[in-house]
Amino acid sequence: MFDSIDIKVLRAVYLLMTCKSVKKTAQLLDVTPGAVSYLLNKARKETGSVLFLRTKAGMIPNDIANELGQRYLSLSRHLSDSHQTDSSSDRKISICTDSIVEFLISKKVSERKNYPRQISFLPSEMDDENRLLGLRCKKVDIDAGTRLPPDSHIVQSLLFSGGMKILMAKDNPLANDEFTLKQWKTCRHVHWSRKINYLYDDKKQAGRFNNLMDKRKVRVMSGDSLNMVMACAFSDHIILMPESLSRLIVKRLPMIEHSPPPELNMHVNYYLHYNHNAANDEQLQDIMKTLRNIFKPDE
Repeated sequence: MFDSIDIKVLRAVYLLMTCKSVKKTAQLLDVTPGAVSYLLNKARKETGSVLFLRTKAGMIPNDIANELGQRYLSLSRHLSDSHQTDSSSDRKISICTDSIVEFLISKKVSERKNYPRQISFLPSEMDDENRLLGLRCKKVDIDAGTRLPPDSHIVQSLLFSGGMKILMAKDNPLANDEFTLKQWKTCRHVHWSRKINYLYDDKKQAGRFNNLMDKRKVRVMSGDSLNMVMACAFSDHIILMPESLSRLIVKRLPMIEHSPPPELNMHVNYYLHYNHNAANDEQLQDIMKTLRNIFKPDE
């Protein structure tokens, strides 16, 4: 049924099912909203169905739209599998992650001669829904960051796990002292605005932590982790970072790390996310192995 519908039309239907917005669908397809409407009208003519109901919650698919979406997924997997060997060596590897991780990956890859695939870093998405959409529609090959909600099409693999550290310049007046809660309350902070899913066992501890984070004297805020670290490296500001990142940063920049006071002890996990089809791509698996090696404790 509906065998005559072009895969471009099916893809537009699938993406609209997923993100429920014509505007977001257009962004993912890199076309105008008018072009999305044109593709949807073609699908409506072929099926004789309105396909979507416009609601306050977004565009909601009917049963026929869901069927078209499943057909797109089936065709997409088939084409991906049949062309995997021929096309994988020519296609860029697209990675969505924080800029500090971009820097660490780039440094590691640059040490290897004749790396077979070009790596393209995409702007890191702040919103979990958009991160998932990028993976589903294969705009993104690898997403490295905080854990995304479960998705049947996406594999999750732990990249690193650990506590937090306070980073500051080596010549910061506080560099040689044990860092105290009083210093946390009085010093100037740089705030990394990317969403971090802190883990805790004690709700009271979480409440204290959030209260102390809210009352910081923040002077600079950005979602760009590398810029924020550089700002601290050459000023008297401090930043709270996952320890798995901080221990690598202090090896490469004139910075030191301090253990936070007990009230600020929290845990964080970072994950690799990738489409199931990537399991058959040796070079994608190779870059993920490189990523894991970067964050090995003895690295």
